[in-house]
Amino acid sequence: MGLGRRSIWLDRGLSLVTAAAVLAALYVVARERAMPARGAEALRPREGDKLVASLALESYARSDRPFEAERVRVPNGRQILLLVYASTCPACYANLPAWRRVILANGGATDVIAVGFEADPAASRAYAERHLPVVTHLAPTEPPAFAAALGLDKVPFTALISADGRFRIVRRGALDAAAESSLVRALRGPAGSRVSPKPQSPKER
Repeated sequence: MGLGRRSIWLDRGLSLVTAAAVLAALYVVARERAMPARGAEALRPREGDKLVASLALESYARSDRPFEAERVRVPNGRQILLLVYASTCPACYANLPAWRRVILANGGATDVIAVGFEADPAASRAYAERHLPVVTHLAPTEPPAFAAALGLDKVPFTALISADGRFRIVRRGALDAAAESSLVRALRGPAGSRVSPKPQSPKER
């Protein structure tokens, strides 16, 4: 009798765990879709399309010491892997393992830039430094123009952009296995474009 009761409680426990996992997955997907990037227009570039405008980015300002922001424009003569996130987005957090695997596959010919798209730069930078420590952390200087150029309507967002500004891979939302494999193959293969020195900051010019 005792074994039968234990079995019943075990079955109930497993059912609750399964239901919780399903609800968590649904919540992540719902939050992904509920995180629209403000200012995005109807433009939704596809693979092979060219950026309609260059992306203007700069490093986060620091409050603890004088800081001169590094400014970067894309395209800039190097292939760019662009990761766009928000620190309050559950889907972005769930997507971090896939992003890390993709970053590890990068052979060095591609610059990896994590862009925080939110109103709190401090939280955004802390999030990137904690979860994506090996990449460059930048913010768009003009968020609406940045969103419009990418057709950005939700985060997470991943794009592989060639040195001349063409979209090699575009993924809106979380990376599934197929999208992750495509990115890994693209990063391990030739970039297919000229590689130039990393752009200098205003202080270096």
